[in-house]
Amino acid sequence: MIRVILPKYFNLVVGDTFQLFYRGCIEAPNPYVYDILAICEKGKNCPRYFEFTPDEDGDYPLTIYVYNENKELLGKGETILRAREAKEPKRPINILCMGDSGTQNGDWPHEADRRLTAEGGEPCGLGLKNIQFVGTKEKEGTAYEGYGGWVFKTYITKDPTGAWFTCAHNIDEGDQHSTWQDENGKLWKLETITKKKLKLLRLDKSDRTLPRIGSVLTHVANATHKEPLTIEKCIDEAKTPFYNEEVGTLDFEWYKKKCGFENADYIYVLLGGNEVADSPVPVDLSNSESMQNIVKRTVANAKEFIKAMRKAFPGVKIKLMGLLVPSLNGGTGVSYGAKPPYCDKFGYTKFVFELNLAYEALSYEEEYRDYVEFINMSAQFDSENGYPEIDKPVNVRMKKTELVGTNGLHPTHEGYLMMADAAFRSMINLD
Repeated sequence: MIRVILPKYFNLVVGDTFQLFYRGCIEAPNPYVYDILAICEKGKNCPRYFEFTPDEDGDYPLTIYVYNENKELLGKGETILRAREAKEPKRPINILCMGDSGTQNGDWPHEADRRLTAEGGEPCGLGLKNIQFVGTKEKEGTAYEGYGGWVFKTYITKDPTGAWFTCAHNIDEGDQHSTWQDENGKLWKLETITKKKLKLLRLDKSDRTLPRIGSVLTHVANATHKEPLTIEKCIDEAKTPFYNEEVGTLDFEWYKKKCGFENADYIYVLLGGNEVADSPVPVDLSNSESMQNIVKRTVANAKEFIKAMRKAFPGVKIKLMGLLVPSLNGGTGVSYGAKPPYCDKFGYTKFVFELNLAYEALSYEEEYRDYVEFINMSAQFDSENGYPEIDKPVNVRMKKTELVGTNGLHPTHEGYLMMADAAFRSMINLD
């Protein structure tokens, strides 16, 4: 059987073109070897996606069928397309967007903000009032919070999980998630690579000691470039934005005052992708038990985060955004070499689907259903065209080229705009 993984509903906006991409909802290494059929009273069944531009309010059932060459049913998924006219909030509302590297550049919060509150542009902004985005980071006037490598717990603990090491190096994407040891015998995992600096995560979070300047990091496992790294400078990464240095603890009232708002009404959170790397035990995405363990751990961390946000921002509603399927044309190999788990593109895709199902189930649990909503992102994102790629020779002996992915998990600017569209569709009737 082939699983077709769809949420109970998608939010659509009247006049806005919605596309549901089959790569983001059909659990198969190559869904196009099957016969895919989308059935709905509205819209179009296209080869790679279903498309619909609603012209009025309404709820439209959609079913995706997957058949083999003999027209035998292998799987199906059902959902409701809930099309609504955009309405201006009756009262001022504050939106806090939070995430990891997928939110770090602010592209999707800014575009969602533009589509809601600006006028003109493409697609044309709605010019709605009473909507404000809040946070300490800013992208062209849109406030938000987003930090590379972060997980749910990073936001709600006072100690940073990683540190920035300034050093001469020849590290590249093939060394991603390699393990290194400092002079004190403490282990670090490589998380972010820049030309002059590397961010590494502590594997022993109980020890906050930083290695001294002039000492070296020595290779332990999983790197291609294994030369010792001489430390020129070493500082902890930024603490959670909720940390008040003056009192030495998390201080949400101080955070609100600093950002100039009384309370957050809605939090849009896009986290979970780094939980695989942050796991205390190795994750094997080809092993069902290992997969379920990391999903359960991620959901448990999400619940802890949600409870903390609910306490910090009384009455806040949480929009739990699902993950995207990864690049499928080589980006995971370029970014993560030949080392699991991230290089296993279909294994990671299965993790995305399992986690999305778990996030949605969380949103319907009695404790959370009144204030948590799940937003499926994977089916609204064109993973075949939303990641960076280059023209590369098809082999070392020919000048003929093909498009090859250059990043496994981080979209192009246009990819972030697709993410913004999914967020925008859930923001048009906030009250």
